[in-house]
Parts: sequence; C-alpha cells; structure tokens
Amino acid sequence: MSQEASLLGTDEKHVCLNSLKVSWAQAQIEAPMHAVARYDDVAKLLITIGGFVLAVLAGAYSAMLKDLQGVDLSQAKSASRWILISMLVFFVSAAAVCYRQPKMWVKQIIRAENDDALENSIDRWCDNINGVVLTKKILLIIATVAFVISFLVMMWLLMTLLGLPRP
Repeated sequence: MSQEASLLGTDEKHVCLNSLKVSWAQAQIEAPMHAVARYDDVAKLLITIGGFVLAVLAGAYSAMLKDLQGVDLSQAKSASRWILISMLVFFVSAAAVCYRQPKMWVKQIIRAENDDALENSIDRWCDNINGVVLTKKILLIIATVAFVISFLVMMWLLMTLLGLPRP
C-alpha cells in the first residue's frame, strides 16, 4: 500500500508539473505576443501617417519653389538634405520595428524534464522577449525623433520660403 501511495504522489507531481508547463507556455505566448503586435501596429501606423504628412509637406514645398523667384535657395538645399536624411532614418527605423520577432520556446518549455530545465527554458524565453520588446521600443523612439526632426525642418523651410515669422 505504501508503495502505491509513493507512486501516486510522484504521478500527481508529474501531472502538476506538466499542467504548469502548459499553462505557463500559453500565458507566456499570448501576453508578450500581444505587446509585440502592438509595437508592430504602431510602427505600421507611424509609417502610414508619417509618410502621408511628409508627402503633403514635400508637395507644398515643391509647389512653392516653382512660384518663388529671386529667393536664395542655399538654405533650401541644406534643409532639404536634413529632411531627406531624417525621412530615411524615420522610414528605416519604423520598418525595422516589424522585422525582429520573438523566438518561440514552447517546445523547449514543454519538453523540460525537471525543474532546472524548465527554469532555464523560461529564463531564455524571458530574455528573448525582453530583448525583442526593447529593440522595438528603441527603434520606435528613433523613428519618432526622426519624424519630428523632418517635420520641424520642413515647417521651418516652408515658413522661411514664405517669409513668415518663425516661432
């Protein structure tokens, strides 16, 4: 009887460990993947809206240059370089946000045979997902700063060409 009880205790422990593995794996896939998806959605939205706004401003800029005569365009050339560089950084950074995706560690977690292997798999998953989220956050900050720079330089250039007072 005591031998059956000791086997039963081991089986219950094994079932609990497997249940924990499955529950943890499901939770760890869903929550971080939602965070990653949100960053990807923000990057796509930033590319769409930013591209549209910059295209409208660039169209206004080119239309104004055709109508202006006798205006020194040396500042316009310098500002155009800043705009193009910041737009390039903006679009590359925003597009790169969507590139890096987390690695899936579900198989390693479910196949973990003991507590140490499970802990090691969980640690690797957490390190990976934290790295992906940090990379996406940094790239979004870079894209946002580049967009703001290009927008401000474009507005400064338009105000200068129109002869409006600058803030």
